[in-house]
Amino acid sequence: MKLSFLKNTILFLLASIFLGCTAENTKTRTLFATITEDTSFLENLLSDTTAITSRINRFNDFFDAEEDVYASKNRDLWQQPQTIINYLGDLQGKTLADIGAGPNGYFTFIIATRTNVGKIVAIDIDKDALKYIDDYKENLDETQGKKIETRLVSPSDPQIKNEEVDFILVSNTLTYISDRLEYLKKLRSGLSKNGQILIIDSKMKKLPKIFPSREFRMPLFEMEELIEQAGFTHILSDDLVLNYQYIILAKK
Repeated sequence: MKLSFLKNTILFLLASIFLGCTAENTKTRTLFATITEDTSFLENLLSDTTAITSRINRFNDFFDAEEDVYASKNRDLWQQPQTIINYLGDLQGKTLADIGAGPNGYFTFIIATRTNVGKIVAIDIDKDALKYIDDYKENLDETQGKKIETRLVSPSDPQIKNEEVDFILVSNTLTYISDRLEYLKKLRSGLSKNGQILIIDSKMKKLPKIFPSREFRMPLFEMEELIEQAGFTHILSDDLVLNYQYIILAKK
C-alpha cells in the first residue's frame, strides 16, 4: 500500500516537472504538447516513464545538434507542419508563394503533397536551393510535381506579379530583409483580392543554438506593427502553439 502510494507520488512529481504543470503556469503550453502533433501518449504518461525518457532524449538530441536549423532532421518536432497547414486553410485551386523556400523546400513539398493547393511558387535568392527543389520534385507523382514552380529573385524583390498569388507563406525569412517594410508592400501587391499572408518567425526568448541569433530576430509586437504599416489587416497572432516561433496571419 505504502509502496504503491510512493510510486504514484513519484510518477506525479516526475510528470509535473517534465510537463511544467505548475499551479502558477497552467496557461503555458507544455513542451511535449507543442513538439508533437500526436499527443495520445499523454494519456498513459503517468504509467510509462519510458515515454518520458524517450521524449527527453529526443529533445536533448535536437537541443545539442550541430546542424542547420532549416535542414534539421528534427524540424518536424518543433515546426509542427500540420499546424501550419491548418492555418493555411482550404487551398483548393489557389496559388501560394513560399518566400525563402530553401534550402530544401521544406514547406513547398509538404504543402504540395498534403494539401489540395493548385500551384506553389517556390521563391528564393539561392539558385542551388531552387535546383534542389527542381530535382527533388521529380520524385513526386506527376500531379504533385507539376504544382511546383521555382523562381530565382533578388534579396529586395520577391518578383511576384500584381495579384498573382492567393496566399503567401514567409517562414524565417523576413528578418533577413534589409528594407522589410518595402518588401512587405511588394508582397501585398502580389496578393489577390482578400489574399492572405502567413508569417512565421523566431521568438526573442532564449532558443537552442541552432536558431538564428537575436540580431536576425524580431519581437512579435514589432512584426505586428510592421505588417500593419505595410497595409495588411492583422487577423491574429499566435505565440503559444510553437515553442520557438510565433505565427501571424494577415490579409490584404
